[in-house]
Amino acid sequence: MDKNLKERRANKKEINYSIIPFLLAIAYLYFIQGVRPIYFLLGSGSWGVGCFVKIILHSLIVKKLPHSAEKIAGTSFINGLISGIT
Repeated sequence: MDKNLKERRANKKEINYSIIPFLLAIAYLYFIQGVRPIYFLLGSGSWGVGCFVKIILHSLIVKKLPHSAEKIAGTSFINGLISGIT
């Protein structure tokens, strides 16, 4: 069997197994805690939007800042500020 085919099948299994905790979390919140799934999805969606905004701000601001040893503290501060806001 082709090595790439084995790797693709292994990756497919990992993807299938990785969704189980997500589904268990939704089931737990719905059946045990009484949380409607829409609230879980809205929370997950807002987290996703925050990550997207963080990636954009990182690309536009932090990558353009100096990363030299003398100025890394300021760069780290701005990076942390962006992470905190998003």
